[in-house]
Amino acid sequence: VLGLKARVLSFLIPKYLKNLKIHNVSFLVINQLRNKIKIGPMSPSKQMKFLSANDSIPGGNSLLHNSSVLLYLDVKGVATKDKYGFDGIITNVKAIKNKFFSPMISIDIVGNYNTGFSDFWTSYMFLSECKVLKTGAWNYLSSYPNYKFRTRDAYNKYMENPEFRKIFDEEVKNAIQREIIEKYST
Repeated sequence: VLGLKARVLSFLIPKYLKNLKIHNVSFLVINQLRNKIKIGPMSPSKQMKFLSANDSIPGGNSLLHNSSVLLYLDVKGVATKDKYGFDGIITNVKAIKNKFFSPMISIDIVGNYNTGFSDFWTSYMFLSECKVLKTGAWNYLSSYPNYKFRTRDAYNKYMENPEFRKIFDEEVKNAIQREIIEKYST
């Protein structure tokens, strides 16, 4: 049955992609990594550069060859109500195939179990990693040191204070420019 599913996917996906492209529709497939089954004396070859030799993507090679972007998501940590004000997950995302942007940049994204992944909290973590946002008992932006807040209150402060929101958003743009675009465009 598994082999039949893989063959059907390999046959149908290229046909659907051609029609979807005409109508400007995105096709999103969610899959999983599995350990390769080693049968016989030979060790399996790697499917892609950024995958381990022991990983395989179920469904045949259709997803490998017909996708524009393949993302590898790995749980990095947990966002707790005590620290963030909600229960969620911190996930590391890395493109293992990307036809639109190179190189393969890894980023941590923060998700709330109720509302999904959050642009604010992802930006918050990114600024913290770039040392633009100083964290500790009291957090503050390097460019706005007089405005201090606790981590769990950060989102409310962002929503309530237009000046803080403007500075925060500007710092995110500057950090993306400096840490990603300039660093990887040379």
